[in-house]
Amino acid sequence: MAANETVINIIGNKEVSIDGCKGVIDYYDNLIKIKLIKGAAVFSGSALTLCEFSDSGAVIRGSIESIEFVAR
Repeated sequence: MAANETVINIIGNKEVSIDGCKGVIDYYDNLIKIKLIKGAAVFSGSALTLCEFSDSGAVIRGSIESIEFVAR
C-alpha cells in the first residue's frame, strides 16, 4: 500500500477494516464517518461499533447497510 492510499476490506455486511484512516468525524450507532487520506467514508446501518482504532487503521462491526465516499 502506498503512503497516500486507503485500503478498505469488507466482510459481508458485518465488518469493515480500514487501513489508512486519519480519524473519526462522527460516531453514532447508525452512522460512523471516518476521515481518510483523501476525503471521508460514511458507514450507515444499525448497531455499528468502532471495535478497533489506531494511528493507521480501524475496524467497524455491525449491520452495515451502505457505504458512501465523500471527496475532499
